[in-house]
Amino acid sequence: SRLKKVKGKILSDALSKIRPGVIPTVHEVSVPGDDSKRVLIFQVMATGKAHTFRNRQNETKYYIRVGDSTKEARNGIVTDLLVRKKQLEPWA
Repeated sequence: SRLKKVKGKILSDALSKIRPGVIPTVHEVSVPGDDSKRVLIFQVMATGKAHTFRNRQNETKYYIRVGDSTKEARNGIVTDLLVRKKQLEPWA
């Protein structure tokens, strides 16, 4: 089924394109009012590491959540992320 393919692709990418790899918990739920539709919910628990993602151009980047969107972490944001995750010493 289409849901199985999507689930497999995302789980595979979570291990192969994210470093260190993550293993999301996956929930499949019905759409209220329309039993013919299903939604996959992927949940990743917080870790003590900053994770990178390798995109289609084979570039490795850090991303952060800002509200309900995902943005590339650049410059001082990357530094702040790495300090918060204790992967980089704060400036003295």
